[in-house]
Amino acid sequence: MSSITLTYSLTLPQSIYPQLNYLMSVNKRQIKRWLKDLWNSETLDKLKEKTKALTILKKDTKRTEKWIPSRVYRNSLELTGQILRSQIERKEIYEFIVNHPCTIIYSENYLANHLEKSPLFILNIQRQIRKQLKKGQIEKDYFKAVKPDFNADIFITSADDSVHNGQF
Repeated sequence: MSSITLTYSLTLPQSIYPQLNYLMSVNKRQIKRWLKDLWNSETLDKLKEKTKALTILKKDTKRTEKWIPSRVYRNSLELTGQILRSQIERKEIYEFIVNHPCTIIYSENYLANHLEKSPLFILNIQRQIRKQLKKGQIEKDYFKAVKPDFNADIFITSADDSVHNGQF
């Protein structure tokens, strides 16, 4: 199943900027907390399913801030899942390279062809591992080597919206 994500900027009235800044602050804080709590192999395995991340992660999170509107909560949780999902393929490549040390010097094009991945993606991960080598030790555990973070002023609405029935 393929999907296309349409992203665009909106110019909104300045009068709502304080509320938007607050929304972004709440969103960042919540996503950072969830990323820290959900950063484990069990969660990544669950996120391999082809369903909305929100549906999967709702079972593993507690909604502690009841004052956050449910639409904000759902969309923040969906974005958290998207961030974690983006780490699945990266983890597989990282572990392959770490478990086959000679591949760190392979051409990214050769390795990308072998793994059927993007050469730029491979190159990025090879550079990450080379930096660890320069420091003297490669961390074999991906969950210790990488800590996903979120600092963007982004708020998605995909957990609620669809082409036919946008609710947010």
